[in-house]
Amino acid sequence: MGINRYYQQSQNVENSTLFVMQPLKITLYGNYYDCQIYRGRLYLWTFDGDLCVYDWNRLVDSFIVNGVDALPLRYGFQDGRYLYRQSIQQIFEDIEFKELLSKKYIKASRIKHIASENDVAYCLIGKQDSPSGRLPLDTEIYNSNLYYSNDEGFYRTTAHRPINAKYMVSTKPVKVWDGKALSIVANDYPQMALSAGSDGLLEYSLSNSVKSLSLKTVEPNLYKVSDKFSLYSNYIYESIFSSSRQGGSYISLFKFEKYKDEYFGKEKSYRNYDREIEEREFDGYEESKDGTICWGVQDKIYMATSQKVKVMKYNKWNAEDGDRMHTIETKNNKHDSMIIKGGAAIFGNIIEYEDGLLVMRSDGKITWIPGEITRWRVYPRSLNYLNHLHVILDDRIEFYSFNHDYFIDQSQKVMGTEYMEPRHRGSNVVQDAGYFDLMPY
Repeated sequence: MGINRYYQQSQNVENSTLFVMQPLKITLYGNYYDCQIYRGRLYLWTFDGDLCVYDWNRLVDSFIVNGVDALPLRYGFQDGRYLYRQSIQQIFEDIEFKELLSKKYIKASRIKHIASENDVAYCLIGKQDSPSGRLPLDTEIYNSNLYYSNDEGFYRTTAHRPINAKYMVSTKPVKVWDGKALSIVANDYPQMALSAGSDGLLEYSLSNSVKSLSLKTVEPNLYKVSDKFSLYSNYIYESIFSSSRQGGSYISLFKFEKYKDEYFGKEKSYRNYDREIEEREFDGYEESKDGTICWGVQDKIYMATSQKVKVMKYNKWNAEDGDRMHTIETKNNKHDSMIIKGGAAIFGNIIEYEDGLLVMRSDGKITWIPGEITRWRVYPRSLNYLNHLHVILDDRIEFYSFNHDYFIDQSQKVMGTEYMEPRHRGSNVVQDAGYFDLMPY
């Protein structure tokens, strides 16, 4: 096929309005099942049972043929947090500069970046059998460890190994639990929520020093949060939002409490389970005949039917349930096919239907990705890829980079989670000076 790079003629960049920025896209053809991206490496599982690990930065650089598109491609796909920096936001106050930057991204979005596995073979740094010899139900990478679930249990194994290692992911996984997790998602505290269908909602502590004394212990560091059905889950700050089609969704509410360390005599905080808030207790709950699916991520909770999407703001600081969430907007969203799943990222709200993926963007625009979706992923905990949406279709994976959100007032957003400055700059962040670091201001 050869790496393909060509312009779409349907859009005139010079006549484009300033904020109508379409996402950048890279398409890689192949027979893929799952994906992860972590610290400059792309992990792709194939239906043949292989796990392929690519040098992500090298793969992106292969599409840069001149200096004109280097900025949007590198900041779009390699360091998506960079333009959120406060020092850069000050530059955006210059309308001429903002317009120039917008046009660069708009122009880059008109270029189709397409490649096959053979085209990017030189970016491959490792290929091996999928751990445990089975395709995973779900995966998560945290602190250089790969966590995954299959029909035989929930496992942990080391990932992001040295480049000279025989395998980029260890072939000696450790089984954590015999149960089957349908969904795995981590937070920063550090815990990991496991949605296990009829086995309920569990939480795995990633640190031996972090205990959940108020929850029932299932295995070492693994705790039962709820016996209610859990299809998939996300963290809303320190609490867990569990989405379900059987018996309704719910919030497993946690809170931080103080205790006095007897040895040092100082007050410390610990995260303790409080109680459960059922879906019917949510603000403005309406029982829908065609089925309602709810999901929550950080500061937003969404309730969607085939007719509309209700957006609620979640405030963890309000102690009373009635004050924790309030509806901020309801949008008509008529669609004929059934909703499969919902999610949210920094750039907007994502709804999976039987016939495609709908992105309700933070700038009020809509991006529709047609086709029967095998899997899609966003990376809200990452330092460099929080603006990514990876979509696996029948014969390819499409990597989207959304860049409109840099210009949005984060405190006023309806769609998408609010951007927050990271508490620390870890090894994920590109430490080298960027284009704008060299500019006087």
